[in-house]
Amino acid sequence: METKVVTIKAPNFQKAQFEIKGLTPLVIHRMSEKYKKESDLREKLINQVLSELIRIKNKYKELHELAKIFEAIETLEKKEMVANL
Repeated sequence: METKVVTIKAPNFQKAQFEIKGLTPLVIHRMSEKYKKESDLREKLINQVLSELIRIKNKYKELHELAKIFEAIETLEKKEMVANL
């Protein structure tokens, strides 16, 4: 494995001053407690649904594999029946 040396420069932080004109006050990252709770609940529910979908997908894969096995068994049984005629 080849090793490379990487140099990371320090960020160039600077200050800037802006004048903001408008009719309403500037609001940055202000969420109500109710919105935070609803957002957290929404995220939790989405994660639960995704987990359930993954579980169902995996179960479907298992059932599909079982179906292939049963199909192979049926094919072998039919071949045996034909051979026994």
